[in-house]
Amino acid sequence: MCKFKSIKPDEAKINPFSTLKNEWGLLTAGSIEDFNMMTISWGYFGMMWNKPVFGAVVRPNRFTYEYMERNSLFTVSFFPPEFKAELEFCGTKSGRDVNKAFETSFDPIDNNGAVYFSQADIVLICKKICFQDFDPKNFIDPEIINHYPEKQYHRLYIGEIEKILKKTK
Repeated sequence: MCKFKSIKPDEAKINPFSTLKNEWGLLTAGSIEDFNMMTISWGYFGMMWNKPVFGAVVRPNRFTYEYMERNSLFTVSFFPPEFKAELEFCGTKSGRDVNKAFETSFDPIDNNGAVYFSQADIVLICKKICFQDFDPKNFIDPEIINHYPEKQYHRLYIGEIEKILKKTK
């Protein structure tokens, strides 16, 4: 059984630019009995309202959106490089059609209502504290609209990072 220890945000040593862009994360919401996950390469880490936060964006047509709406907690799991194919699978397949945990052999773990995976190296456990829908009227850079050919604008979920877990060796 793998073990995780709780660490402080400044101990996580996560580069938000390279980690999200190149390594991706796995956003998960729901209960251990009923959850969904999706691979993310967009988001942000930061401080907001004097709290460490992660901002996750999800389009309303994604299956994970329903889980984000129904649950107060979400996790973001970061994996070692050998799980890139599994993360690609979770980013291209819908939980409406396949059981992603089964298909990838990701082993879910429950942490007081937050689901993450034993194969992860680092896990952010977040409590939703705010959401904001993107409005194209607010896009100052005209190129942003090119990311929305179907006009499915993201909802930004700001989650207070309640706990960061790091896999112990």
